Amino acid sequence: MEFDVNEMRKDIIEQWKLANVDDVYTFYYDESNNIRKLHLTESGLNVGKTSNFVLAGILHKGIEHNANLDSLVKSLQLQKNANELKLRIAAHVEHPFRTKMNTYSDSR
Repeated sequence: MEFDVNEMRKDIIEQWKLANVDDVYTFYYDESNNIRKLHLTESGLNVGKTSNFVLAGILHKGIEHNANLDSLVKSLQLQKNANELKLRIAAHVEHPFRTKMNTYSDSR
């Protein structure tokens, strides 16, 4: 049996009234709490603590961005040698992004 994925895709786009599906976007993402491999054992799971797996990131339209990364690093008070942004590192900073994250966390 053969399926035409383009026909299926077209139907899904029409059914859900999806817009901009053929536009180009760039997605910078990170995983949190990915335990890599989850196994069932006789006593339960192979991990002692199960946290929610989260895939989150920043999306912008197109390939190029016009973000001022130096300004972001400075406003978040990141160390010059930081090669990634972790919420626990930036948690002490009063910044609109941090305020938004607190609002989201508190509402859950």
